[in-house]
Amino acid sequence: MGGLLEVNPGFVQHVEAIGLAPQFFTFLSLEHSNNNVHNIRLCRQIISAGSLPMQDLVAQQVAEKVRGSRRDVGERAVGSRTGGT
Repeated sequence: MGGLLEVNPGFVQHVEAIGLAPQFFTFLSLEHSNNNVHNIRLCRQIISAGSLPMQDLVAQQVAEKVRGSRRDVGERAVGSRTGGT
């Protein structure tokens, strides 16, 4: 889906219209199995479209979730390069 939205950002409005956008933001939970770089890119595309109201993003704590996810992904990447877990 992320690749599709990168190629055609106009599809973001359809993703939002059918209610999928909030679901992708729930994937940003550190415990969620779909918390990965692909979902972060997908969320970035949705946010970049600028059609979601800021109060919705704040209510879903999107900034905090992205920050936590990026930190977690970065730590896992460093751990894999250094032999850690």
